[in-house]
Amino acid sequence: MQVSKLPVRLAGAGLVLGLVMSASFSGAQTRGAGASGPPAEAAQRIAALRGEGKSKGWTFEVANNPAFGRPLSQLAATKAPENFEEGAKQWDQVSQRLGKIEQERLSQLGATARTANVTTTTCSVADPVCDYQPKMPAVRNQGTCGSCWAFGAMGAWEGVYSLRHNVKLDTSEQHVLTCSGAGTCGGGWYTPVYVWMIGTGARSEGGQPYLGSGSACQTAPLGSYKVANWNYVTTSPGPAAAGVIKQALVTRGPLVATIYATGAFQAYASGVFNENANPVQSNGTPVINHAIVIVGWDDTKGAWRVRNSWSAGWGEGGYAWVAYGSNNIGAYAAWVSPVKLGITWNPYNAADLMVPTYKN
Repeated sequence: MQVSKLPVRLAGAGLVLGLVMSASFSGAQTRGAGASGPPAEAAQRIAALRGEGKSKGWTFEVANNPAFGRPLSQLAATKAPENFEEGAKQWDQVSQRLGKIEQERLSQLGATARTANVTTTTCSVADPVCDYQPKMPAVRNQGTCGSCWAFGAMGAWEGVYSLRHNVKLDTSEQHVLTCSGAGTCGGGWYTPVYVWMIGTGARSEGGQPYLGSGSACQTAPLGSYKVANWNYVTTSPGPAAAGVIKQALVTRGPLVATIYATGAFQAYASGVFNENANPVQSNGTPVINHAIVIVGWDDTKGAWRVRNSWSAGWGEGGYAWVAYGSNNIGAYAAWVSPVKLGITWNPYNAADLMVPTYKN
């Protein structure tokens, strides 16, 4: 099934964000399922990676896991916009306006609402360790669908919501996959999901369970999970400095970001991932292919704590330590501000929004 231009319409605003995609849907795979390649073949690949790691001084272990037998293209299909920097600078102006409107509306709603959208953390940038993993919902499994962009977007949203309200929600990546217009199983980009959620609420996992394949968008019922605001950590396409990412984690909570996923990352089992594969394109922008959620750091390890969407059978229960600066980790990082359930959040007016068009 081919998908071409899929518009995102903001309810009440009459604006369109066009994300141009052309990709094929992969086969269905549920969030709890896993697969691995033939034992002999997998063993040979693992042995080769271990040999490479020994020669290059890798500080992580590799092993067969539920994701290792799948083609990497089915696991890592996040595609950054060609005109990222231009669009990010435009959206930064929009986000500043939305931030002011958000605070005004919260003030109008009373004292309880005023604190509803404030991320409460015990971390500071100076801390050697910051860990939001205990606040995160269960690790998901995107299966054989290249929907990591959807899982990254909703993983950050769920993490921030949990930090603010001490409630772990399970949102519907299937609803995002089929209705947001942000991508397909063949690839996509995560921030258009947040634009869509400003005007359209995402559903719960129970309301629309994950299929791991494309299907027709079901416009009803409406979802309840919404976004008040979002923005990139930096308007530069390159990975932000560690201090900048830490500041965003402290003030905003878990971040959706990208990494350059390789066969070594696919086989990651434990330790600090330090493959240090940092390719760049001819224009100097980082090569990335996978969306993850950054949930903390540890300076003693010199690494970010990263939540993946390849099941709890991958890595350290679905998580990894990724060395600062390795594999373009943190490129295109973004934060999101969820709307608390139960708060009536009126749609923004068209004058409040100037949505840039991204090109893929």
